Amino acid sequence: MGSALISLSCAASAASTTYPSKPLRILVPYAAGGASDNIARQIAAAITGQTGQAVVVDNRPGGSGVIAVQALQAAPADGHTFAVFDPSVASMNPFLFRKLAYDPERALVPVTVLARNPIALVALPSFP
Repeated sequence: MGSALISLSCAASAASTTYPSKPLRILVPYAAGGASDNIARQIAAAITGQTGQAVVVDNRPGGSGVIAVQALQAAPADGHTFAVFDPSVASMNPFLFRKLAYDPERALVPVTVLARNPIALVALPSFP
């Protein structure tokens, strides 16, 4: 995972004075227990502590994040559904799939970088 991004289903609704008016949902396109899931659960706990509103972490693994993006698109545009994604969902998937069920430039709005996870390729000095 490079950097984790969070996307909103509708940022404009979040400005409402009664927000959040119902439980929030954070979609994670990976199985429970990974880095993105851990970050989402920490965010959920912080939001619950600040607002008193329940936050559900909804893991939707598979399909290189496509399943979670489709769930995000199907959610009401009321600002109560977020997603924590690896940037590959927007940057690599258009090149990996002939037909993508979403347009990353229109379907996803990056809000902030939540974490950085550097990845290194290493080999023995004897490797040709």
